[in-house]
Amino acid sequence: MKIQTTLIDKRLDINSNLNLKHLIKEHHNIVDIKDSLVTGSFTYDLEVLKANLKVQNNLVLAESKTLEPIDYELTFNLDLIFGSSKDSDYALEDEIFLDEIIYGHILLYKPQVIYLEEDKVEKPIKKVNPAFSNLKDWK
Repeated sequence: MKIQTTLIDKRLDINSNLNLKHLIKEHHNIVDIKDSLVTGSFTYDLEVLKANLKVQNNLVLAESKTLEPIDYELTFNLDLIFGSSKDSDYALEDEIFLDEIIYGHILLYKPQVIYLEEDKVEKPIKKVNPAFSNLKDWK
């Protein structure tokens, strides 16, 4: 999704589905991005463009142990500033490519390791050597 900043007067509301499949790279554990819904607004405030967005994604991630696909819902809020000051998140240009920005935040917020529930390893119960069993009560 391309935002033409020169066409924004004071406020631009967004409610769009994005197709981010073309951004999936092989070295990430993202197998598929089914849906990405972006809602929110862009507003001008003292020569900076502020974005207040809510991003909802339905991802398919590769399970860390078996690489089996796992459906994962990821929702996050983005408060971004586009401008020329050091406090800006991004430079304010005539065109903002929202797909790349949102995909970058998906990579930031998605879990780096994910397991199926049945694959979670329980901690083994430690057996105390009988020679040291009297020490457990020592203080």
